[in-house]
Parts: sequence; structure tokens; C-alpha cells
Amino acid sequence: MRCRVKLIGFARVMFALVPSWRSAKDGTALLLLYQPASPGWRGWVLDWFRLNLGTRLLPIALMGVLMDQPPLAVLLQQAALTALTANGAGFCATPLLADPLSRERLERVWHAVELVPTMVPSLGPWLTDSEARQHELRCVAVLSMQQCILGVAVPTLIVGSAFKWPWSYTTHRQRRRQPEAPEEGQEWDAARWQRRGQAAWRRSWGQGAVEGAGAAWDWADEALTDFCAGHGYPAPHVERGIILTLLSGFLWLLCKAWAHHQGMTSMYKRRRGKGGGLAAVPSRLGVAVAVCLAALAPPAAGQMLSPLRGQGSPDLATTDVYVSVYLDRLLEVDERNYRTEMISYFYITWTDPGAFTTVVETTAAWLAGNRSCDRQCTDWAGAVACCDDIYIPSFFFRNVYGFPQDRASGDKIALLPAPNNSIAWNPMDLSHFPFDSWDLLMTVEFMDTSTPDHPGVVVHTSSGGTSLFTTGKGDPVSQWGINGISLTVTSRLLPNPQKFVQAFSYIPSNPDDPLGLTNTDAALLRGCRPGATTLAAARNSTTISVKIRIERFYSYHVLNTVLPVLLLGLLSFVVFYLERADLSSRLGIVVTLFLAMAAPASSYVLPTQQAAIATYVLLTLIAVESIVVYRIETREERAHKRQALWEAREQHKAAKRAAAGMAAAEKQGLPVQQHELGAPTTNGSYASPPAAAEVALAAAGGTAYAHAGAVPAAANQQQRRRNWRCWGKAGAAPSRPTPLDVAYDAWKAYAIDKCSMFVLLVLYVVTVILIYALQSGYIDLWA
Repeated sequence: MRCRVKLIGFARVMFALVPSWRSAKDGTALLLLYQPASPGWRGWVLDWFRLNLGTRLLPIALMGVLMDQPPLAVLLQQAALTALTANGAGFCATPLLADPLSRERLERVWHAVELVPTMVPSLGPWLTDSEARQHELRCVAVLSMQQCILGVAVPTLIVGSAFKWPWSYTTHRQRRRQPEAPEEGQEWDAARWQRRGQAAWRRSWGQGAVEGAGAAWDWADEALTDFCAGHGYPAPHVERGIILTLLSGFLWLLCKAWAHHQGMTSMYKRRRGKGGGLAAVPSRLGVAVAVCLAALAPPAAGQMLSPLRGQGSPDLATTDVYVSVYLDRLLEVDERNYRTEMISYFYITWTDPGAFTTVVETTAAWLAGNRSCDRQCTDWAGAVACCDDIYIPSFFFRNVYGFPQDRASGDKIALLPAPNNSIAWNPMDLSHFPFDSWDLLMTVEFMDTSTPDHPGVVVHTSSGGTSLFTTGKGDPVSQWGINGISLTVTSRLLPNPQKFVQAFSYIPSNPDDPLGLTNTDAALLRGCRPGATTLAAARNSTTISVKIRIERFYSYHVLNTVLPVLLLGLLSFVVFYLERADLSSRLGIVVTLFLAMAAPASSYVLPTQQAAIATYVLLTLIAVESIVVYRIETREERAHKRQALWEAREQHKAAKRAAAGMAAAEKQGLPVQQHELGAPTTNGSYASPPAAAEVALAAAGGTAYAHAGAVPAAANQQQRRRNWRCWGKAGAAPSRPTPLDVAYDAWKAYAIDKCSMFVLLVLYVVTVILIYALQSGYIDLWA
């Protein structure tokens, strides 16, 4: 194959990408590495083979040798596979390498490899804090060195040295391009490849690039092959030995550096995560503070800060806050994830007599450089001011999934806030699909930050609308229309915190928890200045519910979901206009329509699925009715066929009895001849003796009587035929169907067929109408 090397390399790399190939807990690693070390030198060899098989190193090396590829391809493939399957830390943690005997052996290997001379200064001291950690790092370094030597270097040397072996010399030379003979007086070097590349570049850039890369590949492969096979090196091969020694030392330094890097990374993670000494104290303190703050923060604050967050406490003159909400754009209604995305404007107004003076003083101090400003604001004219010390009501969203980071933001002293582009959770009920309508809820809770001596702030609803700045024609959002918006303020006194939390807690708080939610008043704790923690003032919990009523555009779903099912159900009544005796055509149409049915997937049965189920039931009833009328119309024909089958059976039995009678007569020495009906008779003009008569009569199915009034065999058979029925009951069955009986059966089948069609049609239409009539319209999700 022309692309054999590329396909082999691609397949091997893809196979090594399987996660289990580098896992220390799957496959051969689980079977071979989870055993203790074996003592003795034989145990050493056995453990070495177990290690190489468990780390998948030996199969990778053998496949690289046996694939019969160029040395350069083997080098690149083995390096890639070794890197993909390397997991020194995982393998060193297995029982085989964690055994004390294996540790002793690894120490010996470590000191032996350390004797390899290098031209680069060694690394500094290992960053370890225990003897076990020292062993782990040395184990990683030794395993990495073994993978480089056994997994990469050895297969490459074996494949490259194959040119010296007689059995492989011819094969390799046939697969490689024969080198051109050097001119007289010219050495065999890389000049020829350089001339090839230059000529290729002159012809075409693209083609030259490909040919130049191919020439470079061939040159590198030739050089690697010559090095591995020893071509061009003196007989003692001292130069090759020096090069291999230096390469081994360089690889050992790289392996130690890799183990050093893993040790640094693991130590950093361990000290930061699990703790260790003084370095872990700030981390623990930070985690504790973060957990406490998360418990006090609103739900939306864990994701992004609420755009309606406020500041400060109101003075005694500020007692009322008015909220106006305008839905400017409904962006998306995600029925699969139960989320809605919208752009809404919140206009919040309140009276604060000292706000203007505070802003003027704060702004002057800020502009003079005497203080900083954390909350800048603007007035109607766009002048920048500082609003740090004024009171701003604080609201947070109860059911918000997130706020886009790229939304517009800014504060205005006249309280004209930026649009709130939010994604909110919302329960949805699709039981009226596709004729459904319900409310999208956005819950905003007011945080009363007034001091205990303040009478409290009361929130009032003001104006609202479904559009403010977005105008024009078109739907507000795909598949949905907006029917209205409503604002509701609910103010109630906070319940007893213990009873409230206990009602929603499946597991009570630990008795030793100093701030347990079910056994203390921790739900009402408020963080204050340094000092004792106090309970919050008994304030009402004020919630603003913004309900946006939406209605689905059902025309799309009617055309794509409702109408196809309804048409398939009505199309099934074509069966009643086919011949009742043509059962195969009737059932074929039913099965075809049954397979053509489809319904949308949902977590519960939708009206569209109920209509599909009704159609399935209709098709099943039509199939059963077709079978029933077919059997009614063909009753006489089937009875005639049964009678013919019975007569054939009786003739067969009579023939068998005749054959048995002939055999018995011949055995007794009586002359007999075969009658055309199968009954044996005597041969000659004389009367049959009594024995022959009995044999012949018995063979014909009759009964021998001593008197002359015996019933002949033919009469006995006729009597049995009249008394035979398929269920074994007595009664006369006509030997041939009369035209009158056939016509009567056809009339009965026709009457049943037409009555069934009318009844099924009425029932199906009424069922579909009731399904969509009783399950349509507005659904109150918050009743």
C-alpha cells in the first residue's frame, strides 16, 4: 500500500488515545500491578515483565518492531505512543511498585543510572518532605527512563539495524528507493538530496514543498538507518558508543526534570488543598470566610451581583419605595431546560430629603482628591457624581439563573437604571401543548436595611408594561406571544426561623453545630461591625412578583404535529372501502399507517401524544374488525375447505385400511384383488368365504354382522361425515355451500363493516376534539 506507514501510524496513535491505556486501574494494570513483589532474582525478572506488561510498554515496543516500517516512522510513532501512555505517578502508586522490595530495587536502578555521564549539570535537591515522597519521585524518573529506552530507543535501533541481518536485508531494500550511484570521485552524502529539493522548488511551490518534505524525510531516514546499522562508522564503533552514552545521559536528565516537575505540581496542590504547616492557614481561613459569606449572600450573588443591589440604610424620612417594571423584550423560552431570557427595566423611586446634599458633598470631596468613590453616578445632563453615601434600596432576584456580563450598566442619580437582561428559572406545564398559555415569573425580594429605630420601608407597585423602547412589527419571540404583565407585592412577617427551616429540612442540624439552622436563630443572624453578633430586626419579607403572561403560536405545531396525526387517523378509514375478503390489503394499510405515526418526546403524556395513542387504538380496532368481517364473509368457503380436508383424511385412512386388509388376506392365503376404491375383494366368481368377507368389510371401514341386515361400510362413513365438525360437536354440515348461505354471510359482513366504520369514525373524532378542547388555554402555575 502506498500510504501504509501513514495508516499504521494513525491507527496506533488513535488506539493509544483510549483512556484505559494510560490508566493504572484498568485492564492489564489491574491484573498485574496489584500484587506484591516477588523475592529473588527470578522474582525480579518476573516483576520486570509484569511491570512492562501492566504499563503496556512491552506490547508497544513489540508492535513497533514487528510492523516492519522505516526507522524514522518507528521513532516518531514510539515517541508519541510512549508519551500518550505515560502515567508514572499512577503506576508508582500500585502495590507492586509501592512494595518495600520494589523500592529497594528501584533505589539500585536509580544509583546505577546516576553513573551515566552527562554534559549538563544535574538538577538541584529534590523538593520532598518525606521518604515516601522521595521514593515516588525516583520511581517516576526510573519509569520514564525505562519508557524512553525500551519503548523508543530499542525498537528504533532494532528496526534500523535490520539492514545488517541477512533475512531482512532484501525485504527492506525492496521497499526503499534504490539510491543513485555516486559519480566517480564524488562521495555519497546529502548533496544529492539538496539538488533534488532545489529542482523541485523550481518546478512548483506546492509540489516542491511536498517533494522537499519527502526528500528531507528520506534523508533523515537514511541518516538514522545508517546510524543504527553502523554504516560509515569505524569497526570498533567508539563514536556510536559515545553518542549513545550522551543521548542516554540527556534522556536521564529529561526524565529527572519531568519527575521534578510532577513533584512540584503535586506539592503545590497538596499544600494548597489539604494543608500543611503555616502555608495552609490562610487557605483554610479564606475557605471558611467564603463559606460564611456564601451563606449570608442571596442566591443570585453566587453567580453575579444583582443589578439592583443597593447600599446604605434609609433615614427616618424614607419609608416608601415604588417599583415599576417594564418588559422590553422576551428573548427566549427554553422548554427543554425550563428557562426564560428577557430584557426588563426596573424603575425604582423613593424620597430621600438628604440625598442631594450628600451627593454634592461627596462629589466635591472626591473631585478634590480627599476621598475615593466606589459608586459613580450621573445626572440628567451626564455630569459625573459620587453616590457612595446615599441610600439605595437593595433588591435581589430569587429565581435568576444568570446575568450576561456584556449587558449595559450604569447608575443615575435620577434612578434610570440600565436594562436587566436576565435568565431566570421558571416552572413550566406543557400539559396543554400546543394550545397552552401560562405566566413567566420573575421574583425580586426587597432587602430592608433600615436600622432598628426605623419604622421600616414599605414597597409599592407602580406602573408596568410589555414594551418600553422596543417598537415595530413582528413577534416578540419565536413561537410565543405576550398577553400582559402583572405586578404583585407580598409582604409578610418572617416566620419563626427554626420552624421554617425545620419544615423544609429532611436532615436536622447536628446538636454540636453552634449555628445550626434547625436548632438556633441562625437564619436571622446579621453580620455587624466587629463585636457581638446580633439578631436582625423583625422586618417584613417583601417580595415583588412580576408575571408575564405568554401564549404559544399554535399554527406551526398544528401543521407539523397535530394535523399529520389526525390525517393519518382519518386515512385509516379507507380500509372500509376495500373488499372485505381482501384481508392482506386491509392489514397492509393498517400496518403502514401504524409505522408512519410519530409523537414528540416529553417527560409526560402531552395532548399530541394522547392523540397519537388514540390513533394507535383506532388502527388496532380496524385491524381486529377487518379480521372479524373477513371470517364472517368466508365462513361457508372455509367450511367447505374443512370438509374437503376431512374427506381427504378419510380417504387416506381407508386406503391404509385396504392395504392392511390385502396384507392380511394374502397372509391367510386368500386370493384377493385391488378394488378401484381401495377395498379388497376375492378373485373369481365364487362367493367369498366368511373370513375373506370379514377381512374385506373391516378393511372398508364397516362392521361384520352375522345377520343380513348389517349396515354397509359406505353408509357408516356417510353417517360419520354428517356428525363431524371442527370442534367435535354433532350436527350436520352441508357438503357444498349454497348461494343463499354465501350471500347471507356477505350481507352480515357488510352490515358489521359499515356500522363499525360509522362508530369508529364518531368515536375517533369526538376523542380528538375532547383531547384538545379539555387541555387548552391558560394554566395557573402559581395557584
